[in-house]
Amino acid sequence: MSATTGNLRGRRIASRGVNRPGRLLGAGLLVAAAAALALFSDAAIAVEAQLVAAVLTVFTGGSTSAVGHLVWTGIGTDALHGFLITPVCTSLVLIGPILVFTGVLVLLGRKRADWTLLGALLALAVAVGANTVRFVLIAIAWQLWGEVGFDIVHYYVGSVMVILASALAIVLLLVVSSTGRLQPPRRWLAAIRGGRAQSGEREQRGRVASPEGSR
Repeated sequence: MSATTGNLRGRRIASRGVNRPGRLLGAGLLVAAAAALALFSDAAIAVEAQLVAAVLTVFTGGSTSAVGHLVWTGIGTDALHGFLITPVCTSLVLIGPILVFTGVLVLLGRKRADWTLLGALLALAVAVGANTVRFVLIAIAWQLWGEVGFDIVHYYVGSVMVILASALAIVLLLVVSSTGRLQPPRRWLAAIRGGRAQSGEREQRGRVASPEGSR
């Protein structure tokens, strides 16, 4: 009994990854980072605009440049356009919640903290990458189809893409923080398979019962 208890206790300690004060410190730093991005959002968006302009150089005609929050594309061509990165469409609205959620997982989670941080890095890469792709699509659509293309990609295609990417980022964070790899926990897969089996049994029962009911 004592040996078994000791092994179980050792596993619990290993699963925690770091001690409780360390988790509290890590969670505090993550939340503080999210708060700092919110407080200094103007400077952060300006940096984001510079990065977006650099990426757009590869995909759009002419030169690109960024002044403050405004990104210019098609410099030196007849298709000169500029779009503003507002506080609503910036990647910060995705980064902040992910950092806070990661802080909660680090503080309250039972798995290793480094798994959670790895999941956070992957989630941030997915979210920021998707939003950057949205900016690229907006710029390309604007150059090709004018304001109509801008409106379609900005308000519809890009918005749906970012929503789906954000959901994927959260799922990725949960999976990696639980397993340490890009694979759902076995209990999640078992629950999904169990649900499918139950739905199949109900469907089969319905098919068997339907002839009797028709009589």
